[in-house]
Amino acid sequence: LDNGTIGLLAIGQPTFDGSVHQYPYSDLDYVPADRHHGKLDIQQKNQVDWLIDYRQTGVGGDNSWGARPHLKYTLAGNSISYEYHFYLRPFVKDDDLMTLSKLKIK
Repeated sequence: LDNGTIGLLAIGQPTFDGSVHQYPYSDLDYVPADRHHGKLDIQQKNQVDWLIDYRQTGVGGDNSWGARPHLKYTLAGNSISYEYHFYLRPFVKDDDLMTLSKLKIK
């Protein structure tokens, strides 16, 4: 994630799932009887939401109207405790991000 000059590199230990949005993540929330249609109606805002997750569960099943994701695309619920690690490393625009991502974390 950068502004063209400086940035932050997320490094998972060993991996992570993530996404970046230029609107509040809550804009994606389902609101019953709302006439908005997901990302089609979302307006870019002067902010950045950066989500860094251990993993992400599936968002839908075989249809888009309420079917659950297949079990292989879901995370177990309350019966399992999850733990993960990631690091944020600063960089400047001329840095080689692939090299930075492989440097040992002290």
